[in-house]
Amino acid sequence: REFFRWCDAPPCDVCGASGPELVSCVGMTPPTANDLAHGASRVEAYACASATCDGAVTTRFPRYNDASKLLETRRGRCGEFANAFAQLCVALGYDTRWVIDWEDHVWCEVFSASQGRWLHCDACEDACDQPLLYEKGWGKKLSYAIAFGRGGVKDVTRRYVVDFDATVAARTRACDDAWLAGALRDASASVRAACGGGGGGGGGGDGADDGDAAAAAAAMEAKRNADEDDELAAAAANATSREGDHQETLPGRKTGSVAWRAARGELGDAVSAAKAEEARDEIEPAAPPAPPRAKKVELSDEVKAAYEAQEAELKAEFRKLVLGGMAREEAATTAVDNVKKARARAPR
Repeated sequence: REFFRWCDAPPCDVCGASGPELVSCVGMTPPTANDLAHGASRVEAYACASATCDGAVTTRFPRYNDASKLLETRRGRCGEFANAFAQLCVALGYDTRWVIDWEDHVWCEVFSASQGRWLHCDACEDACDQPLLYEKGWGKKLSYAIAFGRGGVKDVTRRYVVDFDATVAARTRACDDAWLAGALRDASASVRAACGGGGGGGGGGDGADDGDAAAAAAAMEAKRNADEDDELAAAAANATSREGDHQETLPGRKTGSVAWRAARGELGDAVSAAKAEEARDEIEPAAPPAPPRAKKVELSDEVKAAYEAQEAELKAEFRKLVLGGMAREEAATTAVDNVKKARARAPR
């Protein structure tokens, strides 16, 4: 959590206020060219109700998909966590792919060469190889879980549910099996063509054009797919034994506000919810107590007016830079420099 943080709502760009009592979502706002350049076609808008802003300031929260940008901002929700985590895994040489749950969640799978299988990895939940986390911990009813990677697109729902037949029967937005199989084949062919013929779930190859190397890579990918097909079929056929594999209580969802998780039905039962909050406290410890206040010093009206004028100049300059697309950290230092230069040029 020191590197990447969950973000329910961004702090105010002007006064820094945060928390649902002060900062609230007021809808969506159009993306800028800079947002689109970093894959943010959706931009959330938040109003600040602090005494300083009084609802007049809107903070933008672009939902970036560009992993390089996310390594700068280091904040987001499950999609941002998955994108940044996948990029780091690929940089370390691991075959990696995204898994999208059609009931609104996303995580990663990383291929373990030593185990010869894909491992479930959910960065925002600090979970590895716990595929039944969502169904048995969160209490979430899955419908489809689809994996996307350089090797293609695959339905991996069987990995994430105990009773696949019951999951299929409960689907409210089901599609025809034959149509889905054909759509996945076509999408896989398109992905492999775009990525140079496949080569794993996300780890880049060396780009060699050697025919023997390409054939060997294709054979390895075919074997990996066949082995995974067998694994998924076995998972679907052994619901009872899979239930027994997870006797230990899996936690409810850890990320997001309690109200948000409760509204989505992802807290799990009482035991799972308690376990989630215990883990949440460990990874997001409470802030240390504030230091004692210094003795208050009364300032003259003239000095107060000077401070207030300078504060207003800094806030205005900071807001202008942020709205222009500059990162908050850079805008803070740039605003101070700009105000200093402007004051130095002003007639005495």
